[in-house]
Amino acid sequence: MTDNMDLRPGSITSIRAQSQSPDRVSVYIDDAFAFGMHRDLLLEFDLAKGTELTVDKQQEIVRRDAFFKARAAAVRYLSYRDRSAAEIRRRLERGEYGAHVIEDVVHDLEEKNLVDDHRFALTYAEGRFHSGGYGPVRVRSDLMKKGVKTEAVDAAVSTVFSERDEVLGRAREMGVKRWGQLEREDDPLRKKKKVYDYLARRGFPFDMARRIVNELQDDT
Repeated sequence: MTDNMDLRPGSITSIRAQSQSPDRVSVYIDDAFAFGMHRDLLLEFDLAKGTELTVDKQQEIVRRDAFFKARAAAVRYLSYRDRSAAEIRRRLERGEYGAHVIEDVVHDLEEKNLVDDHRFALTYAEGRFHSGGYGPVRVRSDLMKKGVKTEAVDAAVSTVFSERDEVLGRAREMGVKRWGQLEREDDPLRKKKKVYDYLARRGFPFDMARRIVNELQDDT
């Protein structure tokens, strides 16, 4: 974040609040604008008019400010719903933050329990199963695509889909619904295949999908 900045050593001659961003200030060194930063950094780095700053110290301040910006962006992203650590990383990468800053932000959010892959995976799996009607295979695949840690995915899937009878019952509900939507399908084999494929796409195990399709055919 500092590669393209023309920083020079000198003394702070002015610190001005930014009119468009009240939580930020502009720092002037030797009467020339040097960099902008979050106002909280004034206390953190003990900055005031007359403070001498080396280039290294300015770079340190700018890097710290990048952390503030990235963390604020991550918290806004989290305000809509819970996110995985990988989702936070991808979002911040779009903001062109450096890898070191991104990892610092993710670590900080995890320490403060604002980001937790285990909690995210469990909540996601519960919602997809109970509300969405998706099976363990699909849920596992979707969580892996989201970049959730493998151990968190394993734990969530094991917890949510631990009762085979419950999973079978949910799969049967979805199968019955799809079977009814195909009442105009005259070919019984095509009808069975369509329902089987539907249950497989939703992530229910193949043996379970086959059992349900056979039951539905037997009941007609």
